[in-house]
Amino acid sequence: MSDIEVAVRADAAWGVSPTWELASSTLLWSDVRGSVVHRSNPAAGTGEVFELPQPVGGVRPRMRGGFVAHLRDGVALIEATVSRRWLAYWGRDGYRAGEIGVDPRGRLWVCTLPANGEPGGAWLARVNPDGAATVVKADVGTGGGVTWSPDGALLYHLDSARRMIEVFDYDDSSGAATDPRDLCTVDGSVPSGLCADAEGGLWLTVAGAVRRYAADGTLSAEFELPVSRPTSCCFGGSALADLYVTTAARDSDDDELAGSVLVLPDAGEGLPPTVFAG
Repeated sequence: MSDIEVAVRADAAWGVSPTWELASSTLLWSDVRGSVVHRSNPAAGTGEVFELPQPVGGVRPRMRGGFVAHLRDGVALIEATVSRRWLAYWGRDGYRAGEIGVDPRGRLWVCTLPANGEPGGAWLARVNPDGAATVVKADVGTGGGVTWSPDGALLYHLDSARRMIEVFDYDDSSGAATDPRDLCTVDGSVPSGLCADAEGGLWLTVAGAVRRYAADGTLSAEFELPVSRPTSCCFGGSALADLYVTTAARDSDDDELAGSVLVLPDAGEGLPPTVFAG
């Protein structure tokens, strides 16, 4: 793996939820504190910025164009004109939007976080393309990310408050997640973000580093970063081999690259990104 590089120079207060868009070879990511979505072209050094009316915990491209966004009060469909239409609305006080993921069939999964920072009471939910929402796990400490095994048979959920990666058996045809159990504890600082590679490895961020855990939960690699607050990661690039890492500028005044998106070239073999079917 080559040295860490800067993919997108930015000053995001809290950059999160990166995902690679195959059709346009661009990176879609959000700044939850700034209530904006970025579509960046790292190769060309260009990009677009979309301002949204609420803090946005995560975004994913839509099959019908535009993107789907996890906002403070629920899930919204965002068109190219930045017009908004609620797909699932909950508007619960005391909670904010967290990371999101899309399963192999195009269903959206969202994690929530307590707004006051105290763990407990958050939830993990599935949102179907027609807007039907189901709480799959209640009373989550702090939802930190969700992803799937390469064969789609397992769902992984990061409970950041417990510093725990959980695993569920996953029925791809119905979207049912069953038999939750703990896979492994993430030692050290509070982890965030979660993505899988083609070998079944799980990647996440901790203070000052990005880690890879093997499918059995053992720590297999750790790479130090030039920032103290990395937040999430995903694979992208022409061969889906580069690991992109979002970061936070908030409370990181001493980090020159805080708020930028970093990239670890040739970090591994990523899985093809999925698109929301709505």
